[in-house]
Amino acid sequence: SYFGEQWQATMKLQDFEVLGNHQSSYKTLPHIEISAQEPFNFFSNSGLPGQLELYSELTSFKAESKDQVSANRYHVEAGLNFPVSRPAWFFNSEFKLMHTYYQQDNIQENSDLSEEVNRTLPKIRFHGGINFDRNMVLFDNNYTQTLEPQIQYLYIPEKDQNDIGLYDTTNLQDDFNGLFRDKNYSGLDRIASANQYTWGVTSRILDPSNLEVFRLSIGRIHYLSNKDTFDELFNESSFNTDNQQSSVAANLFYRINQKWQISSDIQYN
Repeated sequence: SYFGEQWQATMKLQDFEVLGNHQSSYKTLPHIEISAQEPFNFFSNSGLPGQLELYSELTSFKAESKDQVSANRYHVEAGLNFPVSRPAWFFNSEFKLMHTYYQQDNIQENSDLSEEVNRTLPKIRFHGGINFDRNMVLFDNNYTQTLEPQIQYLYIPEKDQNDIGLYDTTNLQDDFNGLFRDKNYSGLDRIASANQYTWGVTSRILDPSNLEVFRLSIGRIHYLSNKDTFDELFNESSFNTDNQQSSVAANLFYRINQKWQISSDIQYN
């Protein structure tokens, strides 16, 4: 890996074996990532900070067995990001275009996969929040309590991707931190459609040295249109498209003392 001020590069050779009765995993020989960022002022007099962002990836997937499909994947996404951060609030705007090209080999007869696939999708994302705090006395000790509501809107159009194999993609955990991600799956073989807004609220209790003693976060996603059913590809129960909201996700943290702490992630449907 190389990390510069405005661009980064990584090359990875990866092979691993899943223990037990599982489908053979893919080697990545190689996996190359190049990303760059270029700050600028969108309007010279407005003071609105902007950033040009570029991310590209080239991956060659090699199968363990001869009856598996192998593939080369090239992905590039570019766009604009406008991050505004103040002590009391933040608001980030993101506009990107994502393009992926697949070359797939050793496809079996009667398969839905295609030898060559071009997939282009836009992504629009708005994420903002406000920070409130107040002094409080608890058990004769002075603390600071915060209240941090945040909201996000995400839009990615729906696109049929059944002609693409699954090489490094699976479901991501639906915990509180995952509510504000811009994707539902690891890897790039599936980019889930989205027309949704997410709300979340976090409250913290800080001691006089600003050490976090207690934290409670809770949030949920509300779908403005039917959610896709790509989960069927992972042999899991598909999402009920009549349900217009996700499970409630919460996170709980409590520091007992300097040596012991308790944390918990909760999802309720």
